[in-house]
Amino acid sequence: MPPLITGFEPFGPLTRNVSADVVAALEADPRIDVVTAVLPVSYADAGPRLCGLIDRHRPSAVLMLGVHRGSDLRLETTARNRDRSTSPDNRQQIRDDHVIAADGPPTYPATLPLPAMVRALEDLGLPHHVSDDAGGYLCNHGFYAARHHLRTPGTPVGFLHLPDARFIDLDTQVAAVRRLLALLTPR
Repeated sequence: MPPLITGFEPFGPLTRNVSADVVAALEADPRIDVVTAVLPVSYADAGPRLCGLIDRHRPSAVLMLGVHRGSDLRLETTARNRDRSTSPDNRQQIRDDHVIAADGPPTYPATLPLPAMVRALEDLGLPHHVSDDAGGYLCNHGFYAARHHLRTPGTPVGFLHLPDARFIDLDTQVAAVRRLLALLTPR
């Protein structure tokens, strides 16, 4: 099965979300075999939608994308069992210090081939870093929900934060994600 790649809809002051734009570009590329989805920025809906996609498509890997305020690409290593943000989601729900899964551990590690992904970003000459904090908003929420759903080894799962297109243009970000997806695509 092909990998699943997800982004998020716009939220708060963002009228566009680069993660959704990258997903749309990949979906439109006939050379790439992926399952794509843009998730709602809603605590109540994002996790169930993501888990439903995983169950329906049984992807070979799950790569989630989101936007962050920095100027580089950020590979996330750790999903935390806490929503901790004072910013409301698109349904105006705020979750500050809320457990995501009562039966889940405090953290899950990413299971993507992170060293190979770092090398790929280095080869492209793109600014990037590895981070152990996916934040406390919907990015971490979705990352944790997917890892909890796929807690047994087998399907690589992880999260990549993208900068706004002001810092790295959309075409370059699409090319970077395409390169990372090549590492996740069964041959």
